[in-house]
Amino acid sequence: MLKIGHRGASGYELENSLKSFQKAIRLGVQHIELDVQSTLDNKLIVFHDKYLDRCTDSRGMVKSNTLLELKKNVTLTNGEQIPTLEEACHLFSKNQVKGL
Repeated sequence: MLKIGHRGASGYELENSLKSFQKAIRLGVQHIELDVQSTLDNKLIVFHDKYLDRCTDSRGMVKSNTLLELKKNVTLTNGEQIPTLEEACHLFSKNQVKGL
């Protein structure tokens, strides 16, 4: 049976967060579906919504911020920073999980 984590283990942890991805890996998934967006400076981050409002302590559009601004000024509701695609891929490859 193929096990795929939707935005990680979004039923247990905040979606698209490193904690959610780590939980999905601990639950034994082979693949993790994630959402990718581009920042103002064309860096790739893992985040679903166009706006920061629902899952962070900030407001406004994701694409109106540079990666540095997001890392410095925005915190996810679980206390983490928004992960970059590179950070997520590093976690996946280290644990032999594929991102979708």
